Amino acid sequence: MKKSPALAVALLVVSLFILSGCFGSSSTAKSKNGPDLESMSAQELEKKGDEAARSGKEREALVYYASAMDKGADKSLVNYKIGGMFMGKEEWKKALAAYKAAVAAQNEFPAALYGAGYASFMLEDNGAAEAYLKKALEFAPGMVPSASLLGVVYNKDGKPGEAIPVLEQALKVTPDNPELLNNLGIAKFMAGDFEGAAEAFQASLKVTDATRTRNNLGLALCGLRRYDEAFAAFTAAGSEASALNNLGACYERAGDAQKAREYYEKAVEANPRFYIKASENLTRLNAGQPPAPHPEAGAPVGN
Repeated sequence: MKKSPALAVALLVVSLFILSGCFGSSSTAKSKNGPDLESMSAQELEKKGDEAARSGKEREALVYYASAMDKGADKSLVNYKIGGMFMGKEEWKKALAAYKAAVAAQNEFPAALYGAGYASFMLEDNGAAEAYLKKALEFAPGMVPSASLLGVVYNKDGKPGEAIPVLEQALKVTPDNPELLNNLGIAKFMAGDFEGAAEAFQASLKVTDATRTRNNLGLALCGLRRYDEAFAAFTAAGSEASALNNLGACYERAGDAQKAREYYEKAVEANPRFYIKASENLTRLNAGQPPAPHPEAGAPVGN
C-alpha cells in the first residue's frame, strides 16, 4: 500500500520496534565484544539507539533502546521512535504494536495515537483507525494529519457526512492544504453536493495542479451535467481517449445511453490500438449490461 504525506508526523523521529519488557532485561542481550551497556546512562543508551537507527542498524538500536527503557528512559517516547522506524519500513503490524505501547505508557500522546491510527488504516482496520484518530484530535484538535486521515477513513467507510466537518475544521488551520481540499471534495461528491465538490477540487488545483484532482473535478462537473467543462478537466488529467471514455461513462450513469455510446466510440477511434477500456464499455453497453461501478473520486493519500 502506498504511503501518505500524513506519514511525515510519524517520521519526525527515527524509530525502531521493541516493547518495554518484550525482550526481557536488556542485560541478557549484552555482547561479549559489544559496549558495556551497564555502565551507560539511560540518556546515553537512548542516544546510541538513535545513532544506530539513523545508520540503519536496527538490531543494535533495539538493544540500546531496550537497555535505555530498563534504566528509566521515557517508554512512551522510545516506543514512539520504534513505531516511526517501522512505519518508514511499511512494517505496519510492528509499528502498530510500538505505537500502542507508547500510548499505554502515556495516554495523552497525540502523535503516537496518530501513528497507531495510520498503521491501523494501512492494515485495513478502519474501525481501530477511526478510534485512534478521534482520540488524537481530542488531545490536539488542531492536528491536521489526524484530521486529514480521519476524513479519508470516513470517506472510505462511506460516511461523508462525518468526514465533511472534520475536514472543514482542519482547513481552518491550513486553508490552502491541497490534500484536505481534495478530500473535502471527495466527501462532498459522495454526499451528492457536486457544486461544493467542484469548488473544493478547484481550490485544491489552485494550490497544486494534480492529475488525480483534475479527474475528480471532471467527475463533479459531470454530476452537475456541465459536460463540456468536465471534458476539459478530463483532458487536462490524461489523454483524449481517456477523456472521451470518462465522458461516455458520465453520460451512461446519467441514463443517456445514446450519448454514452457516441463517446465510447469516439474514445476507440481516438486510440483503437491501446484504449481497451472504452471498447469494453462499448461492448457492455451494446449488450445491455448495467453501468460499471463509478470510478473513485480520488484515492486517500494516505491522504
